Amino acid sequence: MGLLESVLQILQTILCGSGKADNNQQQQQQPQSAWQQPPGATHQYPPAQHQPSPPAHHKPNKPYHARIDDNAQAQANPHYQQLRSQAREEGDAMARAFDASQEAYQSGDGAKAKELSNEGKRHKAEMERLNKEASDWIFQQVNLDSAPDELDLHGLYVKEAIARTEAAVQAAQSRGDQQIRIIVGKGLHSQGHVAKLKPAIEELMVKYQLNAHVDPENAGVLIVQLGGHGQRGMDPNEVTLLLLVVTASYLALRTHARYVQQKGTAQKRKLIANKNGGSIVVGFFHPYCNSGGGGERVLWAAIAYLQRTNSQVLSVVYTGDTDATKEEIITKVKTRFDIILDPSSLEFVFLRERWVIEDTTWPRFTLIGQSLGSMMLAYEAMCGLIPDLFIDTMGYAFTFHVVRWFSGGKTPISAYVHYPTISTDMLARVKSRTSQYNNANEVAKSELRTNAKLMYYNLFALAYSASLSLAQPIMVNSSWTKNHVEHLLTHSPVPSGKLGIVKKAYPR
Repeated sequence: MGLLESVLQILQTILCGSGKADNNQQQQQQPQSAWQQPPGATHQYPPAQHQPSPPAHHKPNKPYHARIDDNAQAQANPHYQQLRSQAREEGDAMARAFDASQEAYQSGDGAKAKELSNEGKRHKAEMERLNKEASDWIFQQVNLDSAPDELDLHGLYVKEAIARTEAAVQAAQSRGDQQIRIIVGKGLHSQGHVAKLKPAIEELMVKYQLNAHVDPENAGVLIVQLGGHGQRGMDPNEVTLLLLVVTASYLALRTHARYVQQKGTAQKRKLIANKNGGSIVVGFFHPYCNSGGGGERVLWAAIAYLQRTNSQVLSVVYTGDTDATKEEIITKVKTRFDIILDPSSLEFVFLRERWVIEDTTWPRFTLIGQSLGSMMLAYEAMCGLIPDLFIDTMGYAFTFHVVRWFSGGKTPISAYVHYPTISTDMLARVKSRTSQYNNANEVAKSELRTNAKLMYYNLFALAYSASLSLAQPIMVNSSWTKNHVEHLLTHSPVPSGKLGIVKKAYPR
């Protein structure tokens, strides 16, 4: 371990200044290139629309059969029927106008196409106005006798019902209600007598992670438990089965981990045997090493310094740049950064599954998606070679768990953090309901979605801090990053006894 400690000291020498540069590093650091941006996070909740909540004052409940009669009368009301009929006519006119606009465009008459398109938009706006008026009227009529914890959706289209349900759930949760009864009907008035509202509302509750079940006394009513109440427990047989599955899975994973460890260690020994003098392998996890950004400059400066100061070190870079050869990467480093690398003490493990960490792979729940993807990529890296020292230089802290597992806890882990994956600033933006790159406008407008996203961010921050705590030392690029990383480590569910390990780095 003496040699490993020496290598770490060398890296801190190249990356970390004596502290004299503090005065020039007090300003907040912002990401300079695409990979330095923290992964975005958009949330998979149904679109919120600002709709009026159910009436605040209600008359005493009528018997359900009497309310069915009232609902049928309301839906048969001439005013309501006329509004829906006019809306359908406007919808048909809209479709005809848009079809004609498309035909005019294809025939080369741009002016006519634009005129017809505008006509279609006018019909669309009128259709939406009429449907809203009809929706507001029928909703008020069928809910005149609804209790505060009850919502009647008769007469509403699916999209309208979803918006009303979302508003009612928010209101019920703010009141502290334990459940809400949603009257969705049995589909008797739907086309083909196929229920549309019930499956749509059930799907909505699944997305909100709320337990919903059919009222045993009335198949047209869904009872939604708020705050997780009413969830069914597990019986003894299910518990036993779960324990057996977990035990079998653990044993299978341990067996596979030993196989990967043997394979990766054998690859390391083979690599060392082919080199003259190299006795320690330092692995740098940098999937985008050929990008040519500021983070790449840090990587190559560290490797070049190791090559100049310690002939016993063999540097290995884990990269997903499979479209470039070793020689092409070294040449680009010389051209881009004027850093000369010795190819004899530098090797690459090319990773073919880099797509698992692309933000386009995870359009929803991007933070956790990319983090899980980095663990998959780290698995590929460990199958290729298990180093004597693992250093993450791109901010993928979740890889530490994979390295620790497949190395049997024998490989020390270090990290250079250019920008934390999640920070208190990101949490503050969501909490203040500020619409920015990491907080979509539809989330910022909804209190329910904001609270759900805050829970998601806080849970992710705990997992991220637990991952960071596995690395010693951690090197950062500024006082701003240092403060955020230390805050995360302080609140880690796996407390570290060495909070002073965070060092500010000033690449030379």
